[in-house]
Amino acid sequence: MRILLSSLILLITASIGGITDKHSNTDASPKASRESIVVDDTKVFNQIRAEQRVRFQEYQEAVVLWNTQVEKNRIAAQQAEERRRSETLARQRAATPTTNVAQQPRSSSPCQYADLIRSIWQRDAEWAISIAYRESRCIPTARNASGASGLFQMMMPMHSGIFLAVCGHTDWTVPECNIKAAWSLYQGSGRSPWNL
Repeated sequence: MRILLSSLILLITASIGGITDKHSNTDASPKASRESIVVDDTKVFNQIRAEQRVRFQEYQEAVVLWNTQVEKNRIAAQQAEERRRSETLARQRAATPTTNVAQQPRSSSPCQYADLIRSIWQRDAEWAISIAYRESRCIPTARNASGASGLFQMMMPMHSGIFLAVCGHTDWTVPECNIKAAWSLYQGSGRSPWNL
Protein backbone atom coordinates (compact mmCIF):
# COMPACT_ATOMS: atom_id res chain seq x y z
CA MET A 1 0.00 0.00 0.00
CA ARG A 2 2.87 2.40 0.86
CA ILE A 3 4.55 1.65 -2.46
CA LEU A 4 1.31 2.35 -4.30
CA LEU A 5 0.83 5.64 -2.44
CA SER A 6 4.42 6.76 -3.00
CA SER A 7 4.12 5.84 -6.70
CA LEU A 8 0.90 7.82 -6.86
CA ILE A 9 2.55 10.84 -5.22
CA LEU A 10 5.51 10.63 -7.62
CA LEU A 11 3.15 10.41 -10.59
CA ILE A 12 1.13 13.37 -9.38
CA THR A 13 4.25 15.41 -8.63
CA ALA A 14 5.72 14.60 -12.03
CA SER A 15 2.49 15.39 -13.81
CA ILE A 16 2.07 18.67 -11.92
CA GLY A 17 5.69 19.62 -12.65
CA GLY A 18 5.21 18.80 -16.31
CA ILE A 19 1.94 20.67 -16.41
CA THR A 20 3.33 23.78 -14.74
CA ASP A 21 6.32 23.73 -17.11
CA LYS A 22 3.97 23.35 -20.06
CA HIS A 23 1.75 26.19 -18.88
CA SER A 24 4.49 28.54 -17.67
CA ASN A 25 5.37 29.68 -21.18
CA THR A 26 1.82 30.59 -22.12
CA ASP A 27 0.05 33.85 -21.53
CA ALA A 28 -3.00 32.05 -20.09
CA SER A 29 -4.52 33.27 -16.90
CA PRO A 30 -3.78 31.51 -13.58
CA LYS A 31 -7.38 30.26 -13.46
CA ALA A 32 -7.05 28.52 -16.84
CA SER A 33 -3.75 27.06 -15.72
CA ARG A 34 -5.33 25.56 -12.60
CA GLU A 35 -8.20 24.10 -14.62
CA SER A 36 -5.68 22.50 -16.95
CA ILE A 37 -3.85 20.99 -13.98
CA VAL A 38 -7.11 19.56 -12.57
CA VAL A 39 -7.96 17.99 -15.94
CA ASP A 40 -4.46 16.46 -16.22
CA ASP A 41 -4.65 15.19 -12.60
CA THR A 42 -8.01 13.56 -13.31
CA LYS A 43 -6.48 11.76 -16.30
CA VAL A 44 -3.63 10.49 -14.13
CA PHE A 45 -6.00 9.25 -11.43
CA ASN A 46 -8.22 7.53 -14.01
CA GLN A 47 -5.17 5.86 -15.53
CA ILE A 48 -4.03 4.66 -12.09
CA ARG A 49 -7.54 3.35 -11.34
CA ALA A 50 -7.63 1.45 -14.61
CA GLU A 51 -4.24 -0.14 -13.84
CA GLN A 52 -5.46 -1.11 -10.35
CA ARG A 53 -8.59 -2.71 -11.81
CA VAL A 54 -6.48 -4.76 -14.21
CA ARG A 55 -4.15 -5.87 -11.38
CA PHE A 56 -7.11 -6.74 -9.14
CA GLN A 57 -8.72 -8.77 -11.92
CA GLU A 58 -5.43 -10.62 -12.48
CA TYR A 59 -5.22 -11.29 -8.73
CA GLN A 60 -8.80 -12.64 -8.66
CA GLU A 61 -8.06 -14.94 -11.59
CA ALA A 62 -4.92 -16.22 -9.84
CA VAL A 63 -6.92 -16.91 -6.66
CA VAL A 64 -9.54 -18.86 -8.64
CA LEU A 65 -6.81 -20.92 -10.34
CA TRP A 66 -5.11 -21.56 -6.99
CA ASN A 67 -8.37 -22.66 -5.32
CA THR A 68 -9.19 -24.92 -8.27
CA GLN A 69 -5.79 -26.60 -8.02
CA VAL A 70 -6.09 -27.01 -4.24
CA GLU A 71 -9.51 -28.66 -4.68
CA LYS A 72 -8.17 -30.98 -7.40
CA ASN A 73 -5.28 -31.99 -5.11
CA ARG A 74 -7.68 -32.61 -2.20
CA ILE A 75 -9.93 -34.81 -4.35
CA ALA A 76 -6.94 -36.73 -5.72
CA ALA A 77 -5.60 -37.32 -2.19
CA GLN A 78 -9.03 -38.45 -1.00
CA GLN A 79 -9.37 -40.87 -3.91
CA ALA A 80 -5.87 -42.24 -3.27
CA GLU A 81 -6.73 -42.76 0.41
CA GLU A 82 -9.98 -44.54 -0.53
CA ARG A 83 -8.08 -46.80 -2.95
CA ARG A 84 -5.49 -47.55 -0.27
CA ARG A 85 -8.22 -48.43 2.24
CA SER A 86 -10.02 -50.63 -0.28
CA GLU A 87 -6.80 -52.46 -1.10
CA THR A 88 -6.00 -52.90 2.60
CA LEU A 89 -9.51 -54.20 3.28
CA ALA A 90 -9.28 -56.60 0.33
CA ARG A 91 -5.93 -57.94 1.61
CA GLN A 92 -7.32 -58.34 5.12
CA ARG A 93 -10.41 -60.12 3.86
CA ALA A 94 -8.23 -62.43 1.82
CA ALA A 95 -6.05 -63.13 4.85
CA THR A 96 -8.98 -63.60 7.27
CA PRO A 97 -10.14 -67.20 7.26
CA THR A 98 -13.81 -67.56 6.56
CA THR A 99 -15.72 -68.85 9.52
CA ASN A 100 -17.81 -71.80 8.55
CA VAL A 101 -20.05 -73.91 10.73
CA ALA A 102 -18.39 -77.07 9.44
CA GLN A 103 -14.93 -75.77 10.43
CA GLN A 104 -15.86 -74.92 14.00
CA PRO A 105 -15.99 -77.48 16.71
CA ARG A 106 -19.45 -78.32 17.90
CA SER A 107 -20.57 -76.86 21.19
CA SER A 108 -23.75 -77.09 23.20
CA SER A 109 -24.65 -73.47 22.36
CA PRO A 110 -27.17 -72.61 19.65
CA CYS A 111 -24.67 -69.98 18.47
CA GLN A 112 -22.43 -71.33 15.73
CA TYR A 113 -19.70 -68.84 16.73
CA ALA A 114 -19.66 -69.82 20.42
CA ASP A 115 -16.17 -71.34 20.27
CA LEU A 116 -14.80 -68.32 18.42
CA ILE A 117 -16.34 -66.01 21.02
CA ARG A 118 -14.83 -68.13 23.81
CA SER A 119 -11.40 -67.91 22.18
CA ILE A 120 -11.53 -64.08 21.97
CA TRP A 121 -13.40 -63.11 25.14
CA GLN A 122 -11.11 -63.68 28.11
CA ARG A 123 -13.89 -63.48 30.67
CA ASP A 124 -17.68 -63.46 30.65
CA ALA A 125 -17.64 -65.53 27.45
CA GLU A 126 -20.86 -67.42 28.16
CA TRP A 127 -22.69 -64.15 28.76
CA ALA A 128 -21.22 -62.83 25.47
CA ILE A 129 -22.47 -65.90 23.60
CA SER A 130 -25.97 -65.35 24.99
CA ILE A 131 -25.82 -61.67 23.96
CA ALA A 132 -24.71 -62.52 20.42
CA TYR A 133 -27.59 -64.97 20.16
CA ARG A 134 -30.10 -62.52 21.64
CA GLU A 135 -28.93 -59.60 19.48
CA SER A 136 -28.49 -61.28 16.09
CA ARG A 137 -29.29 -64.98 16.46
CA CYS A 138 -25.56 -65.29 15.71
CA ILE A 139 -26.04 -64.12 12.14
CA PRO A 140 -22.95 -62.05 11.16
CA THR A 141 -24.82 -60.01 8.53
CA ALA A 142 -27.71 -59.04 10.82
CA ARG A 143 -28.48 -55.32 10.74
CA ASN A 144 -31.39 -53.24 11.93
CA ALA A 145 -32.65 -49.79 10.97
CA SER A 146 -30.95 -48.08 13.91
CA GLY A 147 -27.52 -49.02 12.53
CA ALA A 148 -26.89 -51.91 14.95
CA SER A 149 -24.84 -54.41 12.95
CA GLY A 150 -23.28 -57.87 13.10
CA LEU A 151 -23.18 -60.58 15.75
CA PHE A 152 -23.14 -58.15 18.67
CA GLN A 153 -25.22 -55.47 16.93
CA MET A 154 -22.50 -52.83 17.22
CA MET A 155 -23.75 -49.32 16.40
CA MET A 156 -22.35 -48.18 13.09
CA PRO A 157 -20.86 -45.72 12.33
CA MET A 158 -20.55 -44.78 16.03
CA HIS A 159 -18.33 -47.80 16.78
CA SER A 160 -16.39 -47.71 13.49
CA GLY A 161 -13.35 -46.39 15.38
CA ILE A 162 -13.28 -49.56 17.48
CA PHE A 163 -13.39 -51.69 14.32
CA LEU A 164 -10.52 -49.72 12.81
CA ALA A 165 -8.50 -50.06 16.01
CA VAL A 166 -8.91 -53.82 16.47
CA CYS A 167 -9.34 -55.00 12.87
CA GLY A 168 -7.91 -52.28 10.66
CA HIS A 169 -11.21 -51.94 8.78
CA THR A 170 -14.90 -51.34 9.45
CA ASP A 171 -16.39 -54.47 7.90
CA TRP A 172 -18.77 -55.49 10.68
CA THR A 173 -19.90 -58.60 8.77
CA VAL A 174 -16.63 -60.42 9.50
CA PRO A 175 -17.54 -62.51 12.59
CA GLU A 176 -14.08 -62.47 14.16
CA CYS A 177 -13.82 -58.71 13.74
CA ASN A 178 -17.29 -58.10 15.21
CA ILE A 179 -16.42 -60.30 18.19
CA LYS A 180 -13.11 -58.50 18.75
CA ALA A 181 -14.80 -55.09 18.51
CA ALA A 182 -17.48 -56.19 21.00
CA TRP A 183 -14.75 -57.45 23.36
CA SER A 184 -12.98 -54.09 23.11
CA LEU A 185 -16.24 -52.24 23.83
CA TYR A 186 -16.92 -54.58 26.77
CA GLN A 187 -13.46 -53.87 28.20
CA GLY A 188 -14.19 -50.16 28.21
CA SER A 189 -17.89 -50.15 29.13
CA GLY A 190 -18.71 -53.50 30.64
CA ARG A 191 -22.16 -54.97 29.96
CA SER A 192 -23.95 -51.64 29.76
CA PRO A 193 -23.95 -51.29 25.92
CA TRP A 194 -26.12 -54.44 25.72
CA ASN A 195 -28.48 -53.72 28.62
CA LEU A 196 -32.12 -53.90 27.71
